[in-house]
Amino acid sequence: MLCFLLVIWFSGFLAFAFDGVAIRYLSNLSLHAQFFGTGILVLWGTRSFRSFLEWLPKWARPVLKLGDVEFEDLFKKVERSVCSFFPIFLIALAMIFLNLYISSQTFFDYLTVHSAWNFAFICFFFLLGGTGMWIIVSLWLSIFWLSRQPLNLRLSFDTSKTFRPLAIPSLYAALCFFVAISIVPFFYPPTSFSEVTIYGLFILFGALAFFIPFYNIHSVLVQLKKQELQRIDKETNELIRELEDASTKKPTSDNVTTIVARLLALQIKEKIVRKAEEWPVNISFFSALWGIALMAFVRVIVELVTRILQFP
Repeated sequence: MLCFLLVIWFSGFLAFAFDGVAIRYLSNLSLHAQFFGTGILVLWGTRSFRSFLEWLPKWARPVLKLGDVEFEDLFKKVERSVCSFFPIFLIALAMIFLNLYISSQTFFDYLTVHSAWNFAFICFFFLLGGTGMWIIVSLWLSIFWLSRQPLNLRLSFDTSKTFRPLAIPSLYAALCFFVAISIVPFFYPPTSFSEVTIYGLFILFGALAFFIPFYNIHSVLVQLKKQELQRIDKETNELIRELEDASTKKPTSDNVTTIVARLLALQIKEKIVRKAEEWPVNISFFSALWGIALMAFVRVIVELVTRILQFP
């Protein structure tokens, strides 16, 4: 991973050296920091996401209520979608043209060797950025698609533990997303409230992309809880009627004992069901998410205020 980045970096040194401006290249520390920081993070994220995709079917097999054929078709669809290069290409292309528009440069400005390398580097760097963005979106999409499938769940106090392996990488993805949103204003600072609104919409998207898949699972858990309580209520009423009928006749001790035992079992079961968790993640995950989102938004507001104070 590092060797690949070093090869790209060294090619830049050779291009600048060919034009006799190698010192300018070596002294551009911010370029090197952005390149190696982004490159290592994205390449590490790509490998981690590949491991996540390989692990996901093993986790999902007992959780999803799907036949073998449906299960295989689902994961083929997921892998085909999230591993596509086309979304990465579109994201990178959009960022390249945005960069050219902001810098007011044209393709004819890249005639020297080091200028041509600069343009190629920008394309590669935005491909890295697009890959990182698509990894985050793909992780959320994968969890969303799983949340839309029939779930094979039993209500318990520890329901959130079943989904914790999904919640933790999703939260890390949200952290990376919001950190990126916080850093972008350094390079493309907002100069108006409309631009802050755009940043705010990105932040809202990140929060909702984390929240919606787990809300779908929450809806399933609420429905399961409602159905189970209705079934318990129905069985309880039937047992009470049986107990009343037995009291009008000559009851046997075994019969009454059996009915009472079943009623006690239903009461215990009802207590467990009522206390069962309705969210697949506990409240601390959502608190952390909204805290990160708020910090990202505050960072954008601070950048806008700073710009306004600098340019009255």
